[in-house]
Amino acid sequence: MNILVTNDDGFQAKGLITLQKSLSKIAKVWLIAPMTEQSAKSHSFSLHRPVKIQRIEPNVITVDGTPSDCVYIGFNLFDVNFDFVVSGINHGTNLGTDIHYSGTAAGAREGCLLGVKAIAVSMGLRKIGQPNFQRTADLVTHILPQLQQSSAPRFFYNLNVPDTDEPTEVRVAKLGHRKYNTLCDVRCSPRGTEYAWIGGQPADRQTDEICDVSLFAQGFATLTTVSVDSTAYQPLQELDIV
Repeated sequence: MNILVTNDDGFQAKGLITLQKSLSKIAKVWLIAPMTEQSAKSHSFSLHRPVKIQRIEPNVITVDGTPSDCVYIGFNLFDVNFDFVVSGINHGTNLGTDIHYSGTAAGAREGCLLGVKAIAVSMGLRKIGQPNFQRTADLVTHILPQLQQSSAPRFFYNLNVPDTDEPTEVRVAKLGHRKYNTLCDVRCSPRGTEYAWIGGQPADRQTDEICDVSLFAQGFATLTTVSVDSTAYQPLQELDIV
């Protein structure tokens, strides 16, 4: 199996390095990741400037772009037929509606759009102590051969794993709706220009017991299939435009 690995935390992130080493036990691994953190960049491309490329090793490249840039460039620079794109391990969860903003999810989605099976991998971080990335990397290495048998890639997988040293059960789940406290802190610089800090902390109030947000809160790892077809079919059928 040939695997392309990317992330949005940057090529020196511990989660990425741990995942690369673990996957190397079952496959040939090529790595291409951003030079700097690209969290919440979603599925953006650097279309209006050249993207700098730095070759670290024959199978390791870093670029000054987004996760989507990385996968797109990796498919063109590496003369390889990839079987899987693995994006992660993200330092923090990507649950529910997080995937619309997530650079980690975008890396997997871009692999899917290019015709390859893909998975986004994220991990909740414990409040005290060092995160156990190895345990999540081992889980991905264990389940990937099973996922590789799936049908044609019109979707990608989204995996979220709790940061714990105890055995974790994986539950198949649908996407939930994740809410955040609104934060838009507008300030004024010493030179009189305004600027704003945006984004708030999660304020989850999910009541759907079979969604990823609820199941993760109960201590389960969650695995979701995410379609790249964004069509809302029912409203489409109800339209009657003359």
